Amino acid sequence: MSALPAARVPDGPAPGAFVNGYLAYLLARASRLISSEFHALLADSSVPVMHWRVMAALFDGPLPVTAVAEIALAKAPTISKLIERMEELDLVRRRADTRDRRCVMVSLTSKGRRLAVPLVAQARAHEEAVLRPFGDGNAALLLDTLRHLIDTHARTEPVPSGPRVRAARTTKATTGRRLRAPLARKRDGMANA
Repeated sequence: MSALPAARVPDGPAPGAFVNGYLAYLLARASRLISSEFHALLADSSVPVMHWRVMAALFDGPLPVTAVAEIALAKAPTISKLIERMEELDLVRRRADTRDRRCVMVSLTSKGRRLAVPLVAQARAHEEAVLRPFGDGNAALLLDTLRHLIDTHARTEPVPSGPRVRAARTTKATTGRRLRAPLARKRDGMANA
């Protein structure tokens, strides 16, 4: 992909700022900008964003609740409650998986599909408009690169850092609680066990 000039977003960081070269920031900022454009279209259709995410996840067929949660970027308990509300609206249907009765499968109802079809068409048109300035080759490369990035990091465990790690490293002597298991393993030289 050819390099594009660094642009300054109104009210955004200066072109030489650290965050303008920081991948996590750039991905989050791009996601926020592009998503907010589409969320405005959803608002015009009176469709809540999370309803859209569930319908988009289920558009190609039934999925387990856990898979819907993963695709919708939400926790399973949150999605379970949302699916319950969407079921009351006759947008989705839950049923036990025929192969594993412990697994709950979710699918769109006819009403849910009728609502989802034009939204998916709008999403595709929006995506096309977002990618058009890049040209077909660069747009395909961008999507492939993002898929590769996601695939690579979805298979690896996140590197611990930040306040939670510092809190987890607090010893029993200062808190009266035992160390968390991953840190205890690391202390004993078994971090990769």
